[in-house]
Amino acid sequence: MTEIVKQLDALLERIGAAGPSQTEPVPLQEADAMPDAIDAVLAQPQRQTNVQRLQNDPAMAAFREELVNGLIRVDTVRQFLSVLSKAIGPFSSSA
Repeated sequence: MTEIVKQLDALLERIGAAGPSQTEPVPLQEADAMPDAIDAVLAQPQRQTNVQRLQNDPAMAAFREELVNGLIRVDTVRQFLSVLSKAIGPFSSSA
């Protein structure tokens, strides 16, 4: 059972590491260059996202706990798969 938990933790860590990272803002062009639409966007306040680690999701914690205790329920698996599909859905390709 502990090997399964280790694999689950490794999967969640791998998915979390694949997420967006913080980048440095690109400096505006020199004063003598003509500003354009990109300069206008870069001059605005930095955008915020609502990226959250899967490991912090309550459904993931419940899934892991019940996996360790051998008490997996169908609704817990459904919640787990729902959260996982939301996380990887935008990155999967549909034919």
